[in-house]
Amino acid sequence: MSKSIRVLIIEDSQDDLLLLLRELRAGGYDPLYEQVETAEKMRAALSRQQWDIIISDYIMPRFSGMAALDILKESGIDIPFIVVSGKIGEEVAVETLKAGAHDYIVKGALGRLLPAIDREIREAAGRRERRAAEAALAQYRDHLEDLVKERTAELLTLNRQLSDEVFERKIIEEELRTHRDHLEDLVKERTAELLKTNEELEREIAERRESERRITMTNTLLSLSTGNISRREYLDKVAGLISNWSGCRRVGIRILSADGAIPYESQIGFSPEFLMSEGCLSISGDECICPRIVGERAEEPDRQAMTAYGSFCSNNSSAFLQGLDDRRQARYRGVCERQGFLSLAVIPIRCRGKVLGALHVADEREDLLSGDVVSFLEVRALIVGEAIYRFNAEQALREQAKILESFLDDTITPLVFLDRNFNFIRVNRAYAKACGRAVADFPGRNHFDFYPHEENEAIFRKVVETKTVHVAYAKPFVFPDHPEWGVTYWDWSLTPILDEKDETDYLVFSLSDVTEKTRLQSIAEAVNTMNNIGYVFAGIRHEIGNPVNSAKITLSVLKANYDRYAKENVITYLDRATGELSRVEYLLRCLKNYNMYEVPEFQAVDVGDFVEKFISLVRDDCAKKGVALETAVDSDVARVHADPRALHQALLNILTNALDACSGVAGPRVFIRIHRAFGMVLFNISDNGCGMTEEQQRNIFRPFYTTKPHGTGLGLVIVRKMLLKMNGTVSITSRPGEGTLVDIYLREATADHD
Repeated sequence: MSKSIRVLIIEDSQDDLLLLLRELRAGGYDPLYEQVETAEKMRAALSRQQWDIIISDYIMPRFSGMAALDILKESGIDIPFIVVSGKIGEEVAVETLKAGAHDYIVKGALGRLLPAIDREIREAAGRRERRAAEAALAQYRDHLEDLVKERTAELLTLNRQLSDEVFERKIIEEELRTHRDHLEDLVKERTAELLKTNEELEREIAERRESERRITMTNTLLSLSTGNISRREYLDKVAGLISNWSGCRRVGIRILSADGAIPYESQIGFSPEFLMSEGCLSISGDECICPRIVGERAEEPDRQAMTAYGSFCSNNSSAFLQGLDDRRQARYRGVCERQGFLSLAVIPIRCRGKVLGALHVADEREDLLSGDVVSFLEVRALIVGEAIYRFNAEQALREQAKILESFLDDTITPLVFLDRNFNFIRVNRAYAKACGRAVADFPGRNHFDFYPHEENEAIFRKVVETKTVHVAYAKPFVFPDHPEWGVTYWDWSLTPILDEKDETDYLVFSLSDVTEKTRLQSIAEAVNTMNNIGYVFAGIRHEIGNPVNSAKITLSVLKANYDRYAKENVITYLDRATGELSRVEYLLRCLKNYNMYEVPEFQAVDVGDFVEKFISLVRDDCAKKGVALETAVDSDVARVHADPRALHQALLNILTNALDACSGVAGPRVFIRIHRAFGMVLFNISDNGCGMTEEQQRNIFRPFYTTKPHGTGLGLVIVRKMLLKMNGTVSITSRPGEGTLVDIYLREATADHD
């Protein structure tokens, strides 16, 4: 059943408010709350309502936790005040506690909130009871004083009347004795109550001191993890802290290595003989509690002494082992028992779901490791795990930086690091050599002071603003300080490096000198163009000549027999001539597409929608030819940067070739799969058709080369030309009798393509 609680929440974030309420309800509370975020609203809430507890953020736009604490102290109302903040340092936390806050909790660790609320409500109730007891005691004291005064007056009166009231004196003395006994009983009763109250106060003070000791331990751990020390120094200090806090004389920290070993990386109090025996255990090769806890393979006897967190704890390890049969005892090395360690705990050190090692805490004395102590150490083991993870990450970064430094200096690729204003930060030797300068000439100078170029500077500024990579191919450039080099050609890329605010902080400039390659390609393209012209004209002569000759023969026959042929025969010959001329028209249209001078209209094409429409157009044709058509589009494929008309024509040409190749094959099948690969969208079109020989594969992209009786030899040439215009590529692999695979790579559409 939920417990009612009246909570005044000083918070300006609705999200944080909801998190606090959810934590309270999860802990069994039914909160009656009010949210305030200014001093005026807080004063009004204090005067309007009694509250069980106040939970306050430390920093808010119009208010603060310290200001709220001052208002509470001004009101004179005794209400527990807990600070819950996202970022608060140790000094600020201590200052807050000294100022009167009862506790502080980090928003990322709300697991402490409910215990803190329970404790502070309990302590507030205790304070109210003490004040009530003190008020009652004062009331009784005043009452006693009044009684004494009253009885004293009576005695004076009696003394004055003593001579006349001797007989009544005995009665009065008896009354006085009765009252005295009553007063003594009252004093004894109140004294007992005061002793009980003092005992409760002493317990509360002890609990507060223990809480402060735990907070100090936690803060010290956190401060150590952020200090400028090595991992070994950190673990040595952690071992000392755990030993001092727990009172155990032996503390070891095992760290899991890549090969499965769990050596002690730090330890206090273990003998050399013990370390010699236990220091080189492995989670795969040794059987004992430490390897099983770190390896997360606890056995049935272990679980008798394990916590929900996965720690092993025994306050009399000798009795624990003696309670097992011989077979189960054999699963423990027994070294800790022979050393006389009665109190023993092995606590896994975890980080991000992985076990990194273990805390090994031991002592010859019994009952040193209570459930609260082990639970506290389990939480602190998570802090140690985060620190070890950070140390490992920093070590990996240092090694990577060393490798990167070596790579930067030794690579033959010119590389440059610039700030967002294009000032040189670092260049490698290859870049300095390519520019005809020394490496030391560049740092601190601006790139466009050395190499002014309006177009390139505009590109650099666009990269900084849009935070997108720019790539240039065979870009011509003339060095202003080396005009004798003439025009040079460069492939280069400019990559932005973003800061934590997702703004461009640095730029990486990578270059490759392709001057000689560009000149050779120009020569090769000229030669290739001449070859293609020869192929084109040979094809034109052959492919267009045949239908023209056929049409001429048909019309000649019709002309010679026009008077003798029936109307139906005339129409047949005319249809035949028209068909041949249509074939010529088709060839001319193919030649026009082959030239394809028009500019592609790029779009962010939805792949799923495109494939669905494409399949709906070709499904019937595949069915008529008896070919099973299957498609698969991976779920992570969204859009591709392409001209949908050109992409449709390219896929249609390839599918047509696949259908023709499957003619006469048993169980013909074409499979189209679309997935992401190498940062692009990959279209795989495979068939189980007749396949191609190596010679056929070498010539498939040559104009007018075909193995089909009625083919033009321009289909794949057009496909490659269209894909090149869309910054894509096509490759074909085939084996005779097994089938053909066509791979088409196209750029994946990003936000800037919309």
